[in-house]
Amino acid sequence: MAIALRQSTTASSAGTTGGTFSFSISEQPLSGSLLVIILGRTSSSIHAVTAAGAGVTWVNPGDESFLETGYDILYGYNASGSGGTTVTLTFGLSLNYAVALTFMEFTGVLSSSSPFKSQGYGHATSNSASLNLIGLSNLASTDLVVAGFVALTSPNAFSNVASAFTPVTPEVDVGTSLAELAAYSTAGASSPTASISGSVAWGLVAANFSIAPSANTDHVHNADCDVEVDGYLIHYADCFVIEPPNIQLSMQMQNEKSLSTQMQNVINLSLASGG
Repeated sequence: MAIALRQSTTASSAGTTGGTFSFSISEQPLSGSLLVIILGRTSSSIHAVTAAGAGVTWVNPGDESFLETGYDILYGYNASGSGGTTVTLTFGLSLNYAVALTFMEFTGVLSSSSPFKSQGYGHATSNSASLNLIGLSNLASTDLVVAGFVALTSPNAFSNVASAFTPVTPEVDVGTSLAELAAYSTAGASSPTASISGSVAWGLVAANFSIAPSANTDHVHNADCDVEVDGYLIHYADCFVIEPPNIQLSMQMQNEKSLSTQMQNVINLSLASGG
């Protein structure tokens, strides 16, 4: 199953006096989906940002910051499909600074266990197109890579996003103080880059996630196998073995007539030998 962006939502706040911020998404996430939030803030303090809602257990791999810019990537996998359409962020300190975010729902991502592989970050004080991403690792060509650009600058700050990435528009702007833009790649791209207008403090956070496994002809081969039926062990010379996982799954037990014949032969042999 190919990875796909099912929905996205943007939200922002110029600053309030509480420690929480809630926003609504368009649709209730599907069962099994991966949910990701790219969050930017006009504060470099580590604020232990957490999230709740939409049917997942949210994880924050770690806050990142540079000068007066803070940026986070939060994710939750294997959505329940019944978690509603409201997400609430909780901050370790009062929310008296601007925040801007993009919420994304992806299908086709590993859901039986955590799909998260690594987190990377970068920062700069110029309009360089490269932020020297640090920390992203164990990339596969089928990985989902989600990235977020955050800057202390005026609206329409970002342009020239790397061609391997799809921007999740629109850019989220909070007055002239904060801009945030998310982008993603479904082909394990390792260099999320962009250009920015002006020489200001800006940062990048990214994470890569594993694709959901699928059985296909690349992982199927013929092999011998033994199948137990009603206490009798029957050997087959032409089973289909599917890898991964490391199990042998008999997809072909010949047919009911053949199986019944073999079972009867086993019984007859047992009776003839006095068993």
